[in-house]
Amino acid sequence: RFMERALRDRSLAQGFTLVEILLVIVLLGITLGFALVNWQPDDRQQLRRAGEQLALLLNQTQSEAIFRGHSIAWQADQSGYRFLRRDTAATQSWVSLANDDPLQARPWGNDIRMDALDIQGQPNNHLLIFKAIGLSAPFSLALRLRENHLTLSGDGRQVRVEE
Repeated sequence: RFMERALRDRSLAQGFTLVEILLVIVLLGITLGFALVNWQPDDRQQLRRAGEQLALLLNQTQSEAIFRGHSIAWQADQSGYRFLRRDTAATQSWVSLANDDPLQARPWGNDIRMDALDIQGQPNNHLLIFKAIGLSAPFSLALRLRENHLTLSGDGRQVRVEE
């Protein structure tokens, strides 16, 4: 009799019930849902990351201008931004650095928009010029992602992100 009862109790405890399995699946779904919500950066974090990347790129542009020995300009509009150099022809107009990998044209992306660009000493000019001598005009660039705002400012030597 003892053997029969042990075998019968063992056969009952071999699996999980449907309710137990469904409960585990629901709990896993809720946990993964919370994890995904927390994993995706919010608008403020996205804007901050984009601002920091742009500040690094503009600082790199200043270094590139010094290294190359000629001025490089940065031009922005609502769709994105691009980098320019002086044409070597007699016109001395600005031409795009289209095939330059680190200084290629880029869209703002992720619904980021430029609110304002104020370049001191260059009224109504939307060219920020990084000179080969290591200086640029002081500037302020306001970016927006929905209700979030961020400002990049340059003092002529370095670009910083401000909130």
